[in-house]
Amino acid sequence: MKHGAVAMIDALGFKGIWRRYSSEEVMANLLHLKAQIEREHHGLADMTDPPFEFDAAFLSDTIVVGLSLPANTRPDQDFHSIDIVCDRLTHILKLSARSSTPLTYRGAVTFGPYEVESNFIIGEAIDEVAGYYEKAQAAVVWLLPAAKDIVANWLLGGNVRRTELVRFDVPLKGGDSFEV
Repeated sequence: MKHGAVAMIDALGFKGIWRRYSSEEVMANLLHLKAQIEREHHGLADMTDPPFEFDAAFLSDTIVVGLSLPANTRPDQDFHSIDIVCDRLTHILKLSARSSTPLTYRGAVTFGPYEVESNFIIGEAIDEVAGYYEKAQAAVVWLLPAAKDIVANWLLGGNVRRTELVRFDVPLKGGDSFEV
């Protein structure tokens, strides 16, 4: 199994989208988003040394992204995997919001063992992220504890880096919140 960052995001308000936009336009935008994500991510993977393994699965309005680095390639490989996935998610969210059928997403990011092959996804990280990605009561993508701990430990180690990540209390369905 691969070991790395895994994200699962789901479009809000997708049910009934065919009432607001033509089905042809929705499908064309989703297919374009998928093609662009795969092209850009594979291009990025080819430019890294050593190359990382990027995986993506598209299941209707749900997108699963995984990124693993070869074992023992760098001391910060776990953080680096999460950082790249979060950066790529930011890009995906921008692309989707700017389409002629704009979508907002909510989801979660974790870290652990996973496999993505075509439209099949398995592993401990997949199970964890699948259990939480729809729990936020907002259009946010948040770090689950495994990913949060890796990022916090890396930053507490005195490492300074520009990041898209911010501290936030994620409002959860049912009224609770989770500090990330």
